[in-house]
Amino acid sequence: MNFPRRHVAWWMSTLAFCFAWIALSGPASAAVRFDGIWGDGDRLVSLRADHVSRQQALELLTQATGWSFASPDLGDDKVDLAIRDQPAAKVLEMILSDRDYVANLDGERVTIALAPIVVSETTAAPVEGDRSEKDRDRVVLGGNLRIEKGERVGDVEVLGGRVDVFGVVEGDIEVMGGEARVHEGGHVMGDLNVVGGEVHLLEHSRVDGDVDVVGGRVNRAPSAIVGGSLSGNAADRVASATLTPRPKGFSLARATDDATDALTRTALLFLFGVIFWALGAQRMEVLEVELAKRPMRSLAMGVVGALTAALSALVLVVTILGIPFALAGGILTIIAAYVGACVVLSTVGQALLRHKTENRYIHLALGCSLFFLFTAIPYVGTFVWLGVLLTGLGAVVATRAAGLFPANTTRADHGPYRTAAT
Repeated sequence: MNFPRRHVAWWMSTLAFCFAWIALSGPASAAVRFDGIWGDGDRLVSLRADHVSRQQALELLTQATGWSFASPDLGDDKVDLAIRDQPAAKVLEMILSDRDYVANLDGERVTIALAPIVVSETTAAPVEGDRSEKDRDRVVLGGNLRIEKGERVGDVEVLGGRVDVFGVVEGDIEVMGGEARVHEGGHVMGDLNVVGGEVHLLEHSRVDGDVDVVGGRVNRAPSAIVGGSLSGNAADRVASATLTPRPKGFSLARATDDATDALTRTALLFLFGVIFWALGAQRMEVLEVELAKRPMRSLAMGVVGALTAALSALVLVVTILGIPFALAGGILTIIAAYVGACVVLSTVGQALLRHKTENRYIHLALGCSLFFLFTAIPYVGTFVWLGVLLTGLGAVVATRAAGLFPANTTRADHGPYRTAAT
């Protein structure tokens, strides 16, 4: 995947913090800021409706309160209402729960507008002469972003959320662990890169650059235009039929997609494991012993190692000369995590089959089979995959790359201020 240099720091940090983010964070919350005098907002209302749009829900609230509403397009998301004797202002806040809004009450007239998007600053060094472009970038962690029709932004970066493009993105879109949807009339002038998520190109949408997806899929409507190439997994997983939204909750199609992704991951890990065991059996055994002895220590060391790698990358990318070293360090960290993951799976297989066979490849095959079963489970699979990666990385760190970097064996009585006993 071709990531712009100035975004290396952001991606390296998000890779390291993704485990803590998934474990500790909950769904992103939206809020409504109330302007004006809302003394009438305490009146109690009751509403009941199933599968209505937010716009229709506002119409029901209009009938219950007598207010007149003016609002932007609230999208096609559906909501179910089962509200009894709740303050009208709170009901309005419940209806507008998809993102941040500003609501102004003037008599009986309510005007609703989108709240300004809060953009977190990246830690990468600013590019000289590019301040105006950077001010138009959008960075969202753990939330959703909507580029409205007529709106023009720079680069877009989203971690753990969804970006909907109705307007124009003059730079690149980069998403990790989420979705990118380019709607009718939406235009992305740069590349569209997604790691661990999906891309939806709806009718009459356009991407001038490349579309690259790793660990996900692309749904492309027939009239959607892609000016560049479809690389990585995207090249093999383009649906040319009319785009239909992926259903929420459980569905057979969704379960099949999750199982297919898990099978692809498992097959790659098995292939890598066979290669690693064939080329470096002794070092793999060192990692296996460490994992069998101290699995929880390996997991903790993996978290610490990932955080250390991220912080080191942030320090290195401050200067142009440090960027190649940051990239090299990131690649080595990923390789170490995959080597360790293969050892985790073979260690699990050995624990279950060592009384029957000593064949490492059979152990690896059993570990991969169990890995496939657990990672195919929605939501649970994400924790299993991250746990395996971090535990494997921790074993590599704890053993100093399986002895590739020898320990400091200098003895205390042979230091520069000590002399050996005579």
